[in-house]
Amino acid sequence: MVYRTLTAAEQIAPAPGKRVDELAWRPVDDAVADKKIAFDHAHLIEQAVTATRAEVKALKLPFVLLPNEFTLGDLQAACEQVLGERLDKSSFRRRLAAAPTVDPVHGAMRGGANRPAQLYRAPAS
Repeated sequence: MVYRTLTAAEQIAPAPGKRVDELAWRPVDDAVADKKIAFDHAHLIEQAVTATRAEVKALKLPFVLLPNEFTLGDLQAACEQVLGERLDKSSFRRRLAAAPTVDPVHGAMRGGANRPAQLYRAPAS
């Protein structure tokens, strides 16, 4: 069994310990492919990545990677980051509209270079 969690890298300050001289963040696909990782850890990482990506594809969204209020573009970017692939914008938004996955923040918009974008938040649990 693999226990896992999804968190923003900025929220963790890893530090070398007793038998570890240095640590570094690496792309997960690189870690899975690394034959030098001890024991079966590459396989365990792969299991965790596969399960997490399946959840995101099933619209169990990575809200922990977002601020409390976000745009659909922000949400799509977070999903793409977890999935390691680009998503079609219209298909992504169509899937979001078909399921109660996000709640609009009524009257809240974020301005930018283009037209203002509606802000959303994770649904109340």
